[in-house]
Amino acid sequence: MNEFLKKIDEQIAFNHGKNLFVEENELALKFFGDTISSFSNINEIDSEKESILIDYVAEKAIEEFCKINQYYSFNSRAKDDLKNIYRNLLCSFRSDKNDIKTIEKTHYLNLKNWLNQTNPYAEKVYSKKRF
Repeated sequence: MNEFLKKIDEQIAFNHGKNLFVEENELALKFFGDTISSFSNINEIDSEKESILIDYVAEKAIEEFCKINQYYSFNSRAKDDLKNIYRNLLCSFRSDKNDIKTIEKTHYLNLKNWLNQTNPYAEKVYSKKRF
């Protein structure tokens, strides 16, 4: 379990300074190679530990978004929606239906759409910025 938490922190650090609204360049968010291999073992955790992971990663993601813009606002529904995004990501890691690039693209598109829904000005402000 601690290994998964460590990999979440490493993934967040890997994407630090990158921009959710930029695609296909050095500023675009990507999965870190070590994260991919670690989460291929996600079937080893039970549903209680999975909930802990989802709560953890959602809280860390919100912290990162708030570091970028202290005026972002996330109500309880937004937080639940974010947890569902991460729940879907874990399901995707468990499934062999999609390759990792498809999972990555879908996940970051889901995050971008979520941020646009919760804070509609975000894309206008950050679509061309470096962090």
